[in-house]
Formats: sequence, structure tokens, C-alpha cells
Amino acid sequence: MLINNSYSAENDNHKYYPNIFDKLQVCIAYYEFVLSKNNKQTAIRKIRLYADELNKYKNYNISEIDINNNTKKVIKYFTNLRVAKANIKNHLIEKYKKSCDLKISSADIDVFDVFDAVDNEDELFASAVKSFNPYYKYGYFIVLEKKSTELEEFFKSSSSDFSNENSGDVKGKKLFCYWSNDSISGFGIEFNRKKKVLMKGIDEDEEKIIKINGQYNALSDKIIIKYKNWLDDSDEEIIIDRKTLKIRYASQSLCEPVKSSRFIDKRLQTTLDKFTSEKSSENKF
Repeated sequence: MLINNSYSAENDNHKYYPNIFDKLQVCIAYYEFVLSKNNKQTAIRKIRLYADELNKYKNYNISEIDINNNTKKVIKYFTNLRVAKANIKNHLIEKYKKSCDLKISSADIDVFDVFDAVDNEDELFASAVKSFNPYYKYGYFIVLEKKSTELEEFFKSSSSDFSNENSGDVKGKKLFCYWSNDSISGFGIEFNRKKKVLMKGIDEDEEKIIKINGQYNALSDKIIIKYKNWLDDSDEEIIIDRKTLKIRYASQSLCEPVKSSRFIDKRLQTTLDKFTSEKSSENKF
């Protein structure tokens, strides 16, 4: 029984590997930038292990070229930091050294990495990861668009009979979507009974979470959502491609399936708190 539980837990850890991969990618660039050759090689050996696991786990197809290209993008991000050129190296050492050294303390796949990946409070790597991974969202990691197999499997049509207009209903399922790479653009969608849908998002002007009711129609290849705009009561429509989980006419959009309304509420509140904190950071009164 203990062996089976251990095996199950090990498999469950795979979902944190994209997060670990992204952070190791930043560490490789950091070590190259500060000319720490030995540490860079250790980080490279370790990221290759995670790349191999991701490739086996969901056919991610991460190559050596991907790792090298990502490194170049992070280094470019470091170079363009709003820090005096003479101080960039010291700035990066202060920010990344302790965390990166800890990550490569073992050159193998380590349960510590998973514990670290679960900790969404760690924002040290957020902006650097965003420089090479456009699907990184505040506090959450999604590895490259081409790796959408897991999402597609989760949210694909639940019926192979397409004779009905409403083939493959999505009742009871939930999505969290982004219109763009900006975390404030995120919103949740809950598909309920009788083709009703509840959407939750952030009103930036009023600095609050809003809820909008609407209707949905789940077709074999897309989901059509109709609702009223909360500002002027005009008719609006969102169409989500069921294969790519992108919103039509929004090239930078991305949706991901989530398990609960509580998850949606927590993510929106976290984003709103961060947004208002940044917005008020220079207030004098």
C-alpha cells in the first residue's frame, strides 16, 4: 500500500515540473550573466532531466534549442533591466543567488523542487519567466502554447455523437481565461445547468470583482457564450475554440480548465490585491 501511494504521489508531482523547468531556465541565464560557469553546467544538467520528464509525460517536445533560445531571451531581459549598467550584476546576485544555488544543490530531480514549485508566493522569478514564456500568469505557470494536449484532453467534447446541435455539453466544468498576457485581463467561466453561464472578472476602474450571467451553447468544435455588457447593457459574445482553448479574435488569449469556483475566486482576489497595491504604491495620502 505504501509503495502504491508513493508511486501515485510521484506521478502527481509531474504537474509541478513546468514551474520547476521555468525557474531553472532563469537560473541558467543568471549563472551565465554573472559568469558562474560550474553552476550553469549543473543547472543545465538538471533542466535536461526535467525536460526529458516533460517530454515523456505529455510529449512536450522541449529541445536543447528551446533551452538555448530561452536563455538568450532571459539574458536580454536582464540586460534591459531599469538598473544602472554597473549595478545589474550585483542586483541579480542579490535577487537570484540564494534561490538558484538552492535549486541546484542537487543535480537530480528532487522532491524539494516540487515543494518549491507549490509555493506560489515566490515571485522572484515572475518577470524573468515572462520574458521567455508568454503564458506565464501571475503566480501560475503554463509552459508553451504547443503543449496544450493536457488542456485539450480535459476540456474536449464529452460526446462523439455530433448529430445534436449541443454535442458534448460542458455542464459543471470551469475555465479561467486571459484576454492577453496581462494578469488583470483574467476572468473565470462557470458552465451551469440549463445552458447558463456565470462569468467573474475584475473591473479595473471600480477596483472590484464583478459577476455576469449569460447563456452558452457547446458545439462540437467551439463554445459560444452570449451575455450583456455590464457597462452599457449591449449584447456581447465570446467564442472559445475547444481544441486550442483560445478566444476567437484574441490572438494572445488563453484558457485553462480549473476545478472549482473557489479557485477562480482566489485567483481573481490575488490579482486584484496585487493590482491595487501597485496602483497605490506611490500615493502620498
